[in-house]
Amino acid sequence: MKSLFTFPKKLLIALIRNPQLVSGVGLFCLMFLIWFGGPRIGLHVAEDRLLIIIAILFLGIVFLLLGRYRESSEGKYLEQALQEQAESHLLSSRPDRREEIKVLKEELDKAIYALKHSKLGKGRRGSAALYALPWYMFIGPSASGKSTALQHSGLHFPYLGASGRGIQGVGGTRNCDWWFTSDAILLDTAGRYVSEEEDREEWFGFLSMLKKARKKKPINGVLAAISISDLYQADEEEIERHARNIRERIDELTERLGILFPVYLVFTKCDLLQGFVEFFEDLNKRDRDQIWGCTFPKKATSGASPHLAFETEFKGICEALNARRMARLSTARSAQKIRDIYAFPLQFAAGQENYSRFVEILFKENPYRDNPTFRGFYFTSGTQEGTPIDRIVKSVSLSSGLSSVMSDAFSPRKEMKSYFIKDLFTEVIFPDRHVAGVSSAMTRQRGALRVAVFAAAVLFTLGSVTALIFSFLGNKNLTRNVRADAFDAAQMIVSDSEQIEHNMVLLEGLRARLAELQTHEQTGVPVRLRIGLYQGNKILPSLRTLYFNRFNTLILSPALAELKKELRFFARRTAMSGDRSQTDTYYDLLKIYLMILEPKNLDPILLADWFHKTVQAPGVIGARRGPMPEDLRENTLAQVDFYIAQLAKGHVPVLEMDQPLVRSVRNRLLKTSVGERLYVDIKSQGAKDISPYSLSTAMEAAPQNFVASTFQIPGFFTKAGWDQFPDLMQKVLDGSSGEVVWVLGLQQVDREDMMADVEARYFEEYANYWQRFLESLQILPGKNLFDIEDKISKLTQVHSPLRKLLASVDENTYLFARGESKVLSGAKEFVEGAKDKVKKVLKLGRDTEMPESTMASGPANPVSRKFKSLHQFMIPAPGSDEIPLVEQYVTEIGKAHAVVWGIIHKEETGLEAKVVANEVLNRGENDLIQGARNTEKLLKRLSPASRTVLSPLFLEPFRMAAEVIMETAVLDLNRLWREEVYLPCRQNVMGRYPFSARGEDAAMDDVAAILQPDNGILWRFYEAEIKPFVEMKRNRFVPKKRRFGVSMPFSGRFLEGLQRARLISESLFEKGGQSPAFRFELYPIPSPGVSESIFVMDGKQLKYRNEPQDWYSFSWPGEAGPPGASLQIKSDETRQRRNFDGRWGLFKLFDQGEVIQINSNRYKVAWRFKRRPDNTIVKIEYDLRAKSHKNPLRAGLLRNFACPEKVGSI
Repeated sequence: MKSLFTFPKKLLIALIRNPQLVSGVGLFCLMFLIWFGGPRIGLHVAEDRLLIIIAILFLGIVFLLLGRYRESSEGKYLEQALQEQAESHLLSSRPDRREEIKVLKEELDKAIYALKHSKLGKGRRGSAALYALPWYMFIGPSASGKSTALQHSGLHFPYLGASGRGIQGVGGTRNCDWWFTSDAILLDTAGRYVSEEEDREEWFGFLSMLKKARKKKPINGVLAAISISDLYQADEEEIERHARNIRERIDELTERLGILFPVYLVFTKCDLLQGFVEFFEDLNKRDRDQIWGCTFPKKATSGASPHLAFETEFKGICEALNARRMARLSTARSAQKIRDIYAFPLQFAAGQENYSRFVEILFKENPYRDNPTFRGFYFTSGTQEGTPIDRIVKSVSLSSGLSSVMSDAFSPRKEMKSYFIKDLFTEVIFPDRHVAGVSSAMTRQRGALRVAVFAAAVLFTLGSVTALIFSFLGNKNLTRNVRADAFDAAQMIVSDSEQIEHNMVLLEGLRARLAELQTHEQTGVPVRLRIGLYQGNKILPSLRTLYFNRFNTLILSPALAELKKELRFFARRTAMSGDRSQTDTYYDLLKIYLMILEPKNLDPILLADWFHKTVQAPGVIGARRGPMPEDLRENTLAQVDFYIAQLAKGHVPVLEMDQPLVRSVRNRLLKTSVGERLYVDIKSQGAKDISPYSLSTAMEAAPQNFVASTFQIPGFFTKAGWDQFPDLMQKVLDGSSGEVVWVLGLQQVDREDMMADVEARYFEEYANYWQRFLESLQILPGKNLFDIEDKISKLTQVHSPLRKLLASVDENTYLFARGESKVLSGAKEFVEGAKDKVKKVLKLGRDTEMPESTMASGPANPVSRKFKSLHQFMIPAPGSDEIPLVEQYVTEIGKAHAVVWGIIHKEETGLEAKVVANEVLNRGENDLIQGARNTEKLLKRLSPASRTVLSPLFLEPFRMAAEVIMETAVLDLNRLWREEVYLPCRQNVMGRYPFSARGEDAAMDDVAAILQPDNGILWRFYEAEIKPFVEMKRNRFVPKKRRFGVSMPFSGRFLEGLQRARLISESLFEKGGQSPAFRFELYPIPSPGVSESIFVMDGKQLKYRNEPQDWYSFSWPGEAGPPGASLQIKSDETRQRRNFDGRWGLFKLFDQGEVIQINSNRYKVAWRFKRRPDNTIVKIEYDLRAKSHKNPLRAGLLRNFACPEKVGSI
């Protein structure tokens, strides 16, 4: 019964182990479920299910091809890595060995080539074979029979090399032999690998490469080979050494490759046991291919010690040998053969203790690392050669003294038969290719990953079920709500205006549902409604039809009725007012009407503005007369906004247009000029793509420290804009994007006149913009003489900023008329230039202004005509041999530069600057003045309009040069003024009386030295340095202004100080006088309560006792007595006196009283005294009459006078 299920079980395992077959069955099951189960999850359409199945099948093929590609690429990587290691080995080897290694490398290449071009067991060809075939390592000590076992295994080898014993490796596998079979790749590590440490780094590199290329299973198993003779006669130390060496290599592979693989223990050279050949010589080839040993189940040794399992199975093998011995003895003929057959089971069993000890050490459990999987043990024989071992007979012979006789029986032999090898590979090892698994470290990592994947799968399943439930409930609720709202809207009484608010609420509910479904359609269905259960797309069309039917009845129809009423009123009017706003209003109304019926030219903002105003007007929506209630207004506007959005998307049903009404309104509008409307439309489109023109655009990389302007010209009014203008105008008039053409329905008949109108408007605005740009240009002021010299120097260069600016303006204002070529325009200008030359000859070359008639000639374009003189300023007219005016202007600028440069390079810059400033302000002559005069003559050759704009720009360099020369001169004046005037003035006069009320008295000689009109240092300096630069206007000093409108930058404080000094000098000094003097007369006024008053000045007195008055003369300073002044009064026998000593005593006495000016030279002076003992105030008064109106008594004249520290504001 057990055997009955063996074949199906093996078949099932084989199928499960075939990934491609499992994947194919899985794909088939998935497609089966989709086809038959699809309708239950919303896939009702057969075509949809078929498309999904095709997509899944396509993805399956893609994954299969990707797998094949991966195998091929990994195989190529393996091949390339092996070749690179071989090449590296060849280059690093000794010269005497390179030829040998080169031969080995060629042998390995031939073997790989043969493998790639053979049809292998896995159905792979090419580079994929290296990756797809299983890999096995053969480990064992030297001379353990590994190569012999493989050579005589009966496996198919596509290429064995010249030696027939495998392909010797190079590079990292230099101590290994490669065996390429049709079912696997075997790597015989050679005995040296088990016992020697040489070349280990290269071997480790090979293992790393193998792990990288074959990530899942770098190798599929390890064959641990040990000659039975090495164990049969070995002592304990030898057994342990063999076992530990092999175990270390196995542990090393486990650690470096990160996997656990099955270990097959192969006892080789069993023919060296005496009687082996005789015992098994009756076996045919098929019997010799079968397995002699034991294969443990995959989990059999996990709980028990491997050596105990080995001992149990080894005993079973021994029992089988004993059972076979009887049959073999019955067929033996010779005594020797009978003896060998009989003794062989005993010979075999005699090594059990050593075998078991070897297995125990080899597979001993290590708690600190992964332990190898003991998959089975097997006994083999590759060839029968060498001297057999007879442990049993040998022990008997030694004890009986028959050693010489027995030695003759153990003669060497050689037989070429293999025993128990082929099926070991084909039935156990190769089918076990999937047994290898990851190591414990990798298992822990992958275990955590499996747990995470399982948890994710559980969560995904729960989420999917939950999502299905929520989707079903959500879609059911959505459908129910939509149907309820649609039913209510369908039942509304639209003809009852009293129900308008209720109807609008129902319409809002319907709108909300429609908006929700459309949002799902456009942005995606919410996750809660997906998973194949969404029903919104089915009910959306009918819901949209119902909504717009109700919207048209409640809102759109009344609004359109109002709109058409306005349009009819406009169309029937017999007379039109000249108010442009009225025609614009009806133009916009027609546009709105057309937008509703033809939404391809929709303007949402304009339509929304009209709609909002119309629906809120009384009587349009419902029967109300007053303002619309707030709730009704919000609901209505929500419908309007939604309608406009749907109109833009094309979701609104098309209405029929009233063609007669549209025709009537268009005809009415066409009676007024539409050129402006077309022009505005063209301009709005043309300004989108072209950058504005500014000063930085003109200057490009040229320095911009010369001229400034913040004015910008729209790009539409530049040369680039003009290049686009004709095509854009045609485009607008063709109706492809022209609103006016669309609204008014213009035809080809109207275009020529309209194009001329539009062009005229364009050229007028174009010219105005460039005129304003030129007017906005401002020359930047220079900081100092050196800065001005640098600026003017740049103007004289070939690439000067002014030339670049003018060239840019010239380029943008030299336009050709529509349809006119540059050649034709040049020919016209040549003819006009010839005419101009004839006119000049007839006028005998007079230097006159260019007449306007001449300016109108030239290019037909109005802009070019307007700026023709500017163009000719840059380039003479064709046929003219005159030097360009701009070059002549540069020559004159060079003269200004020469003057500035000369001042800078003079030793006394300030003195030279004063000389030039004097020439500028006093009608002198120099190159600066001449250059400006010649430039003015050049400018007269421009048209009046161009001259007005360009004159400030062209003359500004001369003005700036003159201005900075003035500034340089005033700096030198500041220095001289401080040294010669200010410092002596500050030391001797400033802060002293009478110029300071509390200062010490100023010496009369010091005052004269400063302020004396003829010889005072202040006025000497004025005559020598200041006078050439100032003039008197209205009796005040003002800076002179002659050429260029510039003047010496004297500070206002200096001019005020100079003016005050002049008044002081005129008041304190009589004409020709060398010292201060003041002559005046006093006339006493009687004072009640005062019997006597005595006025004394420098010894001269005026005594008054209330007798008749008279005028008394005084001259200050006086010589009659000591300097000083006093006033004494007598009242009730009491005398009071005020006295001030010194030359300035008179002015101090005046300071103690009141001085009131009556006219230019008449004053009233008064002093107040307290009369004792009653402290009443008595007032002493005099009339004062100065000899001149220029006198020092003028209020505040002397007080706080100070010489200015500098003359200029620089």
